[in-house]
Amino acid sequence: MPLPLKTAASLPDEVLVPYDSRDRWRRPYRPGPVRVGGAALLLLPGGAGLCAAVIAALAALWVVAAVCAVLAAVLIAVAVRWVRAGIRVGPRGLRQTGVLRGRTVPWERVAGVAVVPVPRGRGIEVRLAGGGALPVLVTDHGPDFARRPMAFAAAVAGLERWVAEFRG
Repeated sequence: MPLPLKTAASLPDEVLVPYDSRDRWRRPYRPGPVRVGGAALLLLPGGAGLCAAVIAALAALWVVAAVCAVLAAVLIAVAVRWVRAGIRVGPRGLRQTGVLRGRTVPWERVAGVAVVPVPRGRGIEVRLAGGGALPVLVTDHGPDFARRPMAFAAAVAGLERWVAEFRG
């Protein structure tokens, strides 16, 4: 008797999110394979650096162990920030996070989101109530949507839905 094969791609989004709490920050789209693969490639030397730090500490080479541990910690921190970069929505507002810095805009200041042209394609722009906009961080050629135009369109629709829900 063959068993049905269920993968994450074949399940609806509601099944993949085990919680339904409006009190958490949520990304209205999944991180793309380029973003996840890049983080994995950063974690490899980070893990090797941690191993080198342990070996150096066992050999009583404290300065070498400290340098290896610090470098490994920096690589791991950059990998985590790389995966977490993007747009998130939550009860306090809309959060746009980059690798080095982020910005949270309260819902009162968010006028909406729009798709705007950028030099190599399209991007998601967060428009502010007083006129103006946040810098475009999410594009259709970025690490989340490279060669996946349908995923970009779904992310725009999902983000618009979340903004309408939280603002309403």
